[in-house]
Amino acid sequence: MISSLFTNVPLEETIHLLADRAFLNDRFNEMHHLNLSKQDLIDLLRGAIKDQLFLFNGQLYKQTNSVAMGS
Repeated sequence: MISSLFTNVPLEETIHLLADRAFLNDRFNEMHHLNLSKQDLIDLLRGAIKDQLFLFNGQLYKQTNSVAMGS
């Protein structure tokens, strides 16, 4: 039985939660041998998640207000 289904994820809040978690004790940089700032990661996540293009029935669309299911 399904008790709840989230069809719209708050993207900005989620991006910031991910960045906060990744930079807890600088875990992200240490684990991946990187030297990114928290803001760099936020910018990369925004680029990967927001304003994505997709093709449906030969027509190109821009995803602007959420992410597609399964993204």
